Amino acid sequence: MRTALGLVDAVALYNAADQLQISIDRQLRGDPGQKLYDYSNADVMLAGEVVRGATGMNAQAYLESRIGAVIGFTGEWWSDSAEQILIYCCLDATPRRFARFGLLFARGGQWNGETAP
Repeated sequence: MRTALGLVDAVALYNAADQLQISIDRQLRGDPGQKLYDYSNADVMLAGEVVRGATGMNAQAYLESRIGAVIGFTGEWWSDSAEQILIYCCLDATPRRFARFGLLFARGGQWNGETAP
């Protein structure tokens, strides 16, 4: 939440065919690292690209193959018309599966003696 990129109107973001592109196309409104607001879905959309750049996998593939494989989590993110994963929301899974993240956090990242990636 410290990108210093301008906010995207929520309706504009939600109605965009390519929500990643509208998130990327914002103008700087300050210095990177500066907190201009508390939360931005468009900033979280960029986090998915950070995952892709660091791992070569989109967020869905990373979740499934790395974290999900360790803790037994399966779920599915929604995507927009351009097939961009809506990483800021819309991850479908059961409450029991989501609870696994809470257990992972409570256990300091440990799961069955293994550190989750």
